[in-house]
This record gives sequence, structure tokens and C-alpha cells, in this order.
Amino acid sequence: MMLFTITTFGLTCGVVAALQSAADDDLILSNTELISPAQPASGEPRLLNGADGKLYLSWIEREDELASLRFSRFDDERSTWEPARTIASGSDWFVNWADTPALCVLADGTMAAHWLRRTDAATYAYEILVSLSTDGGASWKPSFRLHDNDRRAEHGFVSWTALPNRFGAIWLDGPSLDEEGGRMALVYREVERDGSLRPEVRLDDDTCTCCSTSLLLAESGELWAVYRDRTAAEIRDISFVRRTNSGWSEPSSVFDDGWTMPGCPVNGPVLAQSGESLAAAWYTGAGSTGSQVKLARWTGDRFGFPSRVDDGTPEGRPQLQILANGDAVVAWLEVDGTTAEWRIRRFSSSNSSADRKPEPGSATIVRVPLSRSSGFAQLAARKNGLVFAWTDPTESPRVRVAVLKLRD
Repeated sequence: MMLFTITTFGLTCGVVAALQSAADDDLILSNTELISPAQPASGEPRLLNGADGKLYLSWIEREDELASLRFSRFDDERSTWEPARTIASGSDWFVNWADTPALCVLADGTMAAHWLRRTDAATYAYEILVSLSTDGGASWKPSFRLHDNDRRAEHGFVSWTALPNRFGAIWLDGPSLDEEGGRMALVYREVERDGSLRPEVRLDDDTCTCCSTSLLLAESGELWAVYRDRTAAEIRDISFVRRTNSGWSEPSSVFDDGWTMPGCPVNGPVLAQSGESLAAAWYTGAGSTGSQVKLARWTGDRFGFPSRVDDGTPEGRPQLQILANGDAVVAWLEVDGTTAEWRIRRFSSSNSSADRKPEPGSATIVRVPLSRSSGFAQLAARKNGLVFAWTDPTESPRVRVAVLKLRD
């Protein structure tokens, strides 16, 4: 493993900083920081490879009590970000380090964005608002609520996927704060390009309350969702559901970690696919060996036995991308003393057995404080490498972006 330190260079072709030479590292050929389109006092980044073939970055900027959701497109040819645009702003938003707004972009360029707005003085009373754009984000239509109910409750942890002619979304839908003993549910809904809503579909009636979710449309046409589930015995392992021609499946376990946890760890799973390769990555605190980040590939009828991803002291917060050759790259937060490091590890597509091992070792992208203010990093695969976005909470918090080029 090699730790990369940031040194400042001239601002050329969008490059703001280069990371220490990785010539002696087996995983990363180069690691270059770009000029970020986000201003100071920014955070909550999300990266998206849109169905239109373009890469998008969204984030929240703050000015006193006002929060603004902004985005930028990446210019692959020039390796720079286009000027940022504002989607929406508000002083009544619910802004959270783990439950973040996001974009979804269809093949024709139609865009959807969501954010969270408080509905009550109670901490976890907020709703999901959605807005659409048909002109590349230059203007946005009036917002509307994603969910049917308007009860005083938590609604969040939204994941989007682009369908052929509309948007698909899942979210966690909480019980009314005025009721006792209610459960958090996983709900799916489709949004048409004109903003009309298809009926809600309840996928799981009892889930973990505040872990992020992941949704994708597979090349087979199946819809996949992964999330942290919950049993009556407080086992909080990762489950998945998928929609085939027969409809939505019942929830199934990705792997039986058997993690008994009395509260939510705020550490959700992630799905990724490229070609015929589909995989899930997640964090668990189960077992005598301590916390782990794991990776498992879909074998055709189940998820295979997972590989361990971390280096022994993970904080979790995984991200996952499948490269064009089928290799999987996982990013996660690893504890290093009193601070933490965003690291990546690569898994070859040729390793398909239960004893699949990472190759080569991990590489550290950047060191960050071990706190919630470091948030969740983002990872996106592009033809010219991997794009990595993270929140740097030191001094004035700011979203930063780097391009990682991997060795063949």
C-alpha cells in the first residue's frame, strides 16, 4: 500500500494538484486532483454516469441558513468540469452527511434530481422533493413529492436508476413519528418524464432505518436493489430484491453475516454492473474477526461467497465500480490511528472461486478526519480511469475530485 500526499502544481487543463508519483505502486499509475466545480462550504457529493454517456457531479453548498443543490458535467475531452448550475435552494432543507441528494439522467438527457425538505420541527420529519429538467439542467420544473404519504415521518436514502423512458427510484419510508412501534419500509416507484408518478410498490416492510440503498437496471432488463435489512432479532444484514418478468422477488440475503445490532450503523451497501458482471459491496460488524468490508459477485442464481476487502480496521462507507474487463474496484474508509484513509482495492474478474483474493494490495487515495464530516466518498468508472469525489472537511469544507488511472 502506498500513501499519496498532495502537492500543489500549476492549473493546467483543469488540474489543480497532482498526487505523489505512484511509480512504485502496483495498483494506481497516477492520481491527479482536478479543479473542483464546488465552492467552499460544500459537501455531500454524488457521482453519476448518466444514461446519456456523460459523468455528473452533484453536491450541496451552504450560505448561512440557505442550502443549494448544484451540479456539473464532466468534459472527458478536456478533463475539466463544466460551470456549475443550481438545481434548487431552500432554508428549510434536511441536510445530512449520509442521506444525500442525487441526480438521474436518461439517455435522451432528461434529468431528475431530489433533495430533502423538513416538514416539522422534529429532527427526522422530512420529505423527498423531486424536480425534472428537459434542457440539460438550464432550468428546472416545479418540485413535487416523490411519496404519496405526507405523514410526519422520515423519508430518504433515495437511489435512482435510468429506465428506457422514465426514472426508477427506491427510498426508505418511515412510520409516523406520532405512532409507536412502526417500521421503516423499502418502497419503489417510477417517475415519468412529464413528472407523473406510477403507483408505489412496497418491497420490504421492515428495514434498517438509516443506511443508504442502491438500485440499478441490469443489462438483462432486471431491476436490482440492495439495502440493509432488519429482523425481529435485530439482525441487520444486507438483502436484495430484483424485478424480473415475473415481478418483484421476495427479499433474499446477499450473505448471512449474522450481525446483531441494536441500532442503525449508517453504513449501507452498493451495487455495480458492467457487461455480465454484477457485484455488491457492504460493511458488517459481525464475527469474531471484527468489522469487515466485503465484496460478492452474482453467480447466476445467488451471490457467491464474499471476499474481504478492507485492511483490518475499516470504518466502511463502501463504493464499488465494475471495470469494462469485469474487474471490481472497491473504495472504503479505513481507520488509521486517529484519522482515516480512503482506500481502493481491485479484484480480478478471473477470480471466481470462493477463495477469491484481491490483486494487488490496497492503495490510499487521500487521508481525511475520522468523523461524519468526511461523509461518503464517490467512485465512477470512465474510459480514462476512475473519478473519485470526496468531502474535505478541514478548514472550510469542500468537495474535491481526483482522476485515478489504474495499471493494466
